Amino acid sequence: MRAFKRLTSIFTNRKAMPAEPSRLGRLLNPWGAMRTHRDTTVVALAFAADIVGTLEGELYALRFAADDLVDLLDDGMLASGVAEHLNCGEVERLADFLKAHDQARAAEMWLECHAEDDEEGDLHYKGETSQLVLTA
Repeated sequence: MRAFKRLTSIFTNRKAMPAEPSRLGRLLNPWGAMRTHRDTTVVALAFAADIVGTLEGELYALRFAADDLVDLLDDGMLASGVAEHLNCGEVERLADFLKAHDQARAAEMWLECHAEDDEEGDLHYKGETSQLVLTA
């Protein structure tokens, strides 16, 4: 009887199955591997949905701020007062920003206001250029 009790204690005290199925287990039970794959995919998709939701809110806020900035920059008085203090690269980037937001008229206004103060040789200079007369 004691031998029987020792044997039953061996079988009842065995450890639980490992969390990761063995290669043989996956081969013998392909449905378990598919279930594991499905569960992993569900977790990954839930994580991706959370990221997309967060980014959607941030993108909405950025778009709203950009629209407010475009409305602010679509002002002739502001352009005439500020554009002359910007260099050519800065006003080009500002014009590109306005064009990207479908404000081509405002972009041209900023470029024209900037060009009024440009000197000969500058990118946006619209005045008369001096010509050298070559004599033979």
